[in-house]
Amino acid sequence: MTEIRHIEGLYAMWDELRRRHPGLVIDNCASGGRRIDLETTSRSFPLWRSDYTDAGAANEGFRCEIGAQCQTAGLSRWIPLHTASVWRIEPYSVRSSVSTGLVFYPDIRPDDYPVDDAHRAIAEMARLRPFFLGDHHLLLPLTAAEHDWCAYQFHRPDLDAGIALFFRRHGSPFPTMECALKQIDPTVQYEVTTTSAWRRPVPQLVPGLELIELSVTLSDQPSSQLLEYRKV
Repeated sequence: MTEIRHIEGLYAMWDELRRRHPGLVIDNCASGGRRIDLETTSRSFPLWRSDYTDAGAANEGFRCEIGAQCQTAGLSRWIPLHTASVWRIEPYSVRSSVSTGLVFYPDIRPDDYPVDDAHRAIAEMARLRPFFLGDHHLLLPLTAAEHDWCAYQFHRPDLDAGIALFFRRHGSPFPTMECALKQIDPTVQYEVTTTSAWRRPVPQLVPGLELIELSVTLSDQPSSQLLEYRKV
């Protein structure tokens, strides 16, 4: 009962703050991910969604990336605004954690810090951020297994555009996956770019039918592919 009254008091305090200060935005650190519930998320945003990707994760192989993929894929079904951290300034790691925000953990002071890659990662995140406010679709069943792929899509109906992220995890023996992008018109053309690196290639015209009969091949383990599309 003591804890119940404590939480009721927390909600009451937040409600009073919002009443006194219309437009107030509350950052709910989520207590390591333990306070992402209907009541708190109706009053605040979990801009730090979990401590899973916190201290020590840099030395745990690629489990940190798998956890981040699962968090983005799961939370985005319910909550559009949330943020994680990244330990490696590499496409696979950054894309595993990217959402409406991103915390870069590596120490920026060493001379060998990858400044150029950090600039590219931030530029890509800024380009993708608006789509995390759109419709969210899982393109494969979501698991935390090292041998599985992970794939999800964000679509903005108001823009007739979206993104899809594909991850071949480090334990996956499968170089190719097949899926169907959602909310695609098979009768029209789309401007599409696909890349596994930071470089964004020249857009290609692709029939919508091809996007709903999509095959993605990644030769490296782990690796990622970013697909961006816009209806012509």
